[in-house]
Amino acid sequence: MSNKFKSVQGAKRGPAEQRTTAPPRREFLKELAIGAGITVVAGLGAEQALAQTDAVRLELPVAPPKVLRNESRVVGNVKEAQATIEVTGGNGVRMLTESLARETESAAMVQRTLTVRRSLFPPNSQAPAKTTVQTVIGDVTKGPVVGDKRHDQVSLTIVDETGVQTLPPMTVKRPLQDPLAALSPEEQARRMFAQKGLL
Repeated sequence: MSNKFKSVQGAKRGPAEQRTTAPPRREFLKELAIGAGITVVAGLGAEQALAQTDAVRLELPVAPPKVLRNESRVVGNVKEAQATIEVTGGNGVRMLTESLARETESAAMVQRTLTVRRSLFPPNSQAPAKTTVQTVIGDVTKGPVVGDKRHDQVSLTIVDETGVQTLPPMTVKRPLQDPLAALSPEEQARRMFAQKGLL
């Protein structure tokens, strides 16, 4: 088997990478698993950009995120959402997050694929200094409802420049009602960034 195919639990990382990428990645997986909106993905991307040590990186304070595109459609039992969100750091560096999410739901299962293209731009530049693409595939087996949450069984696969990573199945408590659903995309993004201490 190729060494590109590896389990998240077995992946070896250096101390610096563990500090800067592991917590946001775990949170990203958790948020995706419970079906949170695309604004969450932009917020997690901003956390990663703030933590990284590259020459071009976001710095606090981060301006309220701008939702440049937000489209969705439903065809039969397939839902699709596409969004572009721009974030500018206090140092003028911009992060552009382009996301495409597709979800197919049946009585027993939810299959969700999310592809995220994230670009960092130096101040006053239209050419990105760094671009990454990540796809996460989630298979959700619906579980019992307890109170206002459903206890689902979730399996995730991540595909990015490092290869293919798999996460063992886990139980996730998914809220039946999204508390941010009634808000505009801009307000959803602002609240999500504020909750994470990015504004």
